[in-house]
Amino acid sequence: MINKIMKHDFLALRKPLGITIGLTLSTAILAAIIMVILRNTLALLLVTLAFPGLIAAYLVYSIILLVHYYRSMYGKTGYFTMSIPARPAELFWAKSLFNLSALCLSALLFFGGGLLLLTAAILGDPDSTVADLKSFFTTKEVWQVAFLILTTLLLSSISSVFFFQFIVTAGNGRPFLDRFGKIGGPILVAVLLYVGMQIIGFLLLFIPGRVIFFAPDAPFISLDWGGCVLDQVIPSDDPRAIDIDPPSISIWWLFITTILTAVAGYLTTVFLKKGTSLR
Repeated sequence: MINKIMKHDFLALRKPLGITIGLTLSTAILAAIIMVILRNTLALLLVTLAFPGLIAAYLVYSIILLVHYYRSMYGKTGYFTMSIPARPAELFWAKSLFNLSALCLSALLFFGGGLLLLTAAILGDPDSTVADLKSFFTTKEVWQVAFLILTTLLLSSISSVFFFQFIVTAGNGRPFLDRFGKIGGPILVAVLLYVGMQIIGFLLLFIPGRVIFFAPDAPFISLDWGGCVLDQVIPSDDPRAIDIDPPSISIWWLFITTILTAVAGYLTTVFLKKGTSLR
């Protein structure tokens, strides 16, 4: 049953998602080729504009998935979804697995496109050589930054899927939210969730315990229970201090985000159990 629902979602979205992926790849490849061939200021400008284009494509990709989830559950095609003899858990996992696969694929394409544009920018520099490109990609710090970016994209994609499904389902699954309309309910839930997450994130800045990435003379991931993330935000009082702290994140933020993501998925299934109304 899960495969059947995922197949339906794929058939419904293959055209808009395929067009988005095609345009994204074509733009990145074309900009890279132009940069390597022309190697002038205009080509560099084109590559620079292609980076926000990748970000826009990722956002459009996410919006397409969000709109389809809403329509397939509470909109025009909701009748088909509700006519499938699937348990709420099967429906939840089918939607989640499809959206996770699609959004993680988009994150990988965004990362690959950015890497391609960066390579083209280096090769397009009239003063650069192949040796410069080799030196760039053999630098440890470059791959450390790439690892952090890719990990952030994938983890944010995973949490985003469960949260936006919870927002849409909770906003349409509670009777008292009907007074806000089909869109007003999810918007209200999204605003409350956003404000709550921001308050939690701010409070966690003051709690000791963080995950440090690529600290000197330590494993690439290490724990520091004595310092908090706020120590990295507040500048040092010593104007001569030029040391740059390695990137870090609150371990409690990771823990609480993981718990909240799981809770959002569970509540989504609970709201589906209580009945889905095709309003």
